[in-house]
Amino acid sequence: VKSEGFNLFNLSNKKCETKKLSSSELFKKIIPGIVEIKGKDSIGTGFVISHKRNKTYVLTNYHVVEGNNKVDIRWEDGNFDAGNVISDGGGEDTLGDIAIVEIEGKVGKPLKLASYQPELGSDVVAIGSPEGLDFSITSGIVSALREDEKIIQTDVAMNPGNSGGPLIDKSGCVIGMNTFIL
Repeated sequence: VKSEGFNLFNLSNKKCETKKLSSSELFKKIIPGIVEIKGKDSIGTGFVISHKRNKTYVLTNYHVVEGNNKVDIRWEDGNFDAGNVISDGGGEDTLGDIAIVEIEGKVGKPLKLASYQPELGSDVVAIGSPEGLDFSITSGIVSALREDEKIIQTDVAMNPGNSGGPLIDKSGCVIGMNTFIL
């Protein structure tokens, strides 16, 4: 399924908060919505974007799930679920490196998605599962906005396995999706 599947989701979550949180507060708040995604030959991160009709939807990078119809999902509490790749952007370019995984049952906490562009120099954090290890958090700043402000460049430390995880502002809103391959 190509990108038309993304139109199934109303991603205009509740408004982002204005209160700035510490990195430890952010981690505690966000981690219930983060997953590790394991395919046949790949591993990465994803984050919950929605619950609909007793299903949970997770956003990740296409290159994390490429070649897989089914993936294993690991939650921060150690529980596992099976996921079905239901939609992808085809991975033909940087902006098409996106996919949606569906999980039966209502699990995880949907993360709030920002409707604004981050400012240069803004503090940001990335939460992910590098190399399949336990979840970790790294911090940095927004270094630049590229490709007509569609790509956020950051100095946050990224490792293989962080791909598909959220880039989060200090209020706890997702401002982008991390990718290690660019």
